[in-house]
Amino acid sequence: MSWDLQQQGDVWQLSGRLDRHNVTALFKRLELDLPAEMDLKALESCDSAGLSCLVHFRQRSLKTEQALCFTHLPKQLQQLAELYSVEALLSSNIKV
Repeated sequence: MSWDLQQQGDVWQLSGRLDRHNVTALFKRLELDLPAEMDLKALESCDSAGLSCLVHFRQRSLKTEQALCFTHLPKQLQQLAELYSVEALLSSNIKV
């Protein structure tokens, strides 16, 4: 299974698996348009490539003065972010 991205107003929900096998497709999908909020509660798994993708989107949003916010980070993703010392970047604008 791959990921799915559903837009509901300003909130986009990312679900499924985000990994090295499918991360390029998400880059292409969000190449021109970043959401204001990305809800990750339905994300089943995420590897280091997926984490890198999310960090890239957050960094891009900061450079373009957009307000990308991640919500409902799964525990596994939080632990992976801590392992790579990027948890502050992902959580710096989290709504709970």
